[in-house]
Amino acid sequence: MPTTTIYTDRAPEAASLTCYKERAKQRLMAKVTVNKESHPRLGTPCWIHGGALSNKEGHRTCSYSYKGVDEQHAHRTSFRIHKGEIPEGLLVRHKCNNPACVNPDHLELGTVQQNMSDKALQNDAPVKARSGIRGVYQLKYGWLARFRFKSQPHQHFFKLKEDAAAWVTEHRQRLHEALLGYQASRPLAAPAAQLALF
Repeated sequence: MPTTTIYTDRAPEAASLTCYKERAKQRLMAKVTVNKESHPRLGTPCWIHGGALSNKEGHRTCSYSYKGVDEQHAHRTSFRIHKGEIPEGLLVRHKCNNPACVNPDHLELGTVQQNMSDKALQNDAPVKARSGIRGVYQLKYGWLARFRFKSQPHQHFFKLKEDAAAWVTEHRQRLHEALLGYQASRPLAAPAAQLALF
């Protein structure tokens, strides 16, 4: 029976790990769909893994088992394949806040506390993730323009922060001008009555 000789400059251990990672990468990428649009903050699209759900947070299943290292989550498998080992006590966090994403550019190491902070920002984005512009808030995949006028909420979603800021400014000004125009057409009340309102 003929034998095949593989010439490599790597140690046998490194060569077998490389082969395993290549096979694991093929399994991982077989179920990946790349989004058509780039993530607004990161500039690259999410790679959505189509494997079975592995938990209620939305992470996907893709096993990786090599010499005592067992992974079940697709994003952790992707991190190991593309970036290397995961140190003890650290998690793989999604910078895109998309638990099904396995794009290595969207994955980073972090602590449990950092991961909990990410979740708090994601779940309470309009309150926590402020943009620095009054009435404009960053959400998972874009910007929320929101304000209240006469106890009524007004809001709209945008891809760009600048569009959200322009919408808030324009609509707030338009509603205030309409109110002032309405008040200008009414006769003024007596000063005592005006004071009673405040």
